[in-house]
Amino acid sequence: MVGENGAGKTTLTRLLLGLYQPQQGNISVNGTKLDHIQENDWLRHIGVLLQDFGMFEDLTISEAIWLGDVSKPRDKGAITKVLKEVGLDKKVEDFPHGLDSYIGKWMDREKGIELSGGETQRMAIARALFRDPEILILDEPTSSIDANAEEKIFSKLMASRKGKTTLFISHRFSTARRAEKIIFMEDGKLAEQGTHDELMKQKGGYRQMFTTQAEGYR
Repeated sequence: MVGENGAGKTTLTRLLLGLYQPQQGNISVNGTKLDHIQENDWLRHIGVLLQDFGMFEDLTISEAIWLGDVSKPRDKGAITKVLKEVGLDKKVEDFPHGLDSYIGKWMDREKGIELSGGETQRMAIARALFRDPEILILDEPTSSIDANAEEKIFSKLMASRKGKTTLFISHRFSTARRAEKIIFMEDGKLAEQGTHDELMKQKGGYRQMFTTQAEGYR
């Protein structure tokens, strides 16, 4: 899902999560209105990472990722697996206390570690992946991650999430063009949808934004 700031991308995700209620129309899941479905029955199928995610600096790396789904056992193998998917497994292995390191120094100066902005985003993505939901919503999850690292993360995501739905909101069109379906939002409306090639042929808002961004790389 792409579009300018204020186009309605984040608002739409919050409507899908039931955090906002539609003032007009309705949202349906397989033909059933969302407000007719038990909240827990719907949310247990969803994993989400919003822009304003928490880091849980009073917890260890293992505990913080386990929060993605506390109904599962805190299995170190499963936690390491999702860390590998976001390219943090080697980094964590090098910490003196590994998965038992605290995310930050204030809780335990000896066992605490400091992470960069990009690393904190990777950690948050790993927490969402630990849930292994049928529908994963990622709202600008790689804004602090460089383009090369982002490419590696999404290549692994595409492989591990095969057969499941991932809704990714981004301002980076280089990543968006790989999606099976792109939704272009404009003024709170779904203005265009299709593959990258289809939208480029339409010569609408998507093509204009893609071309403008591409110019910056030439």
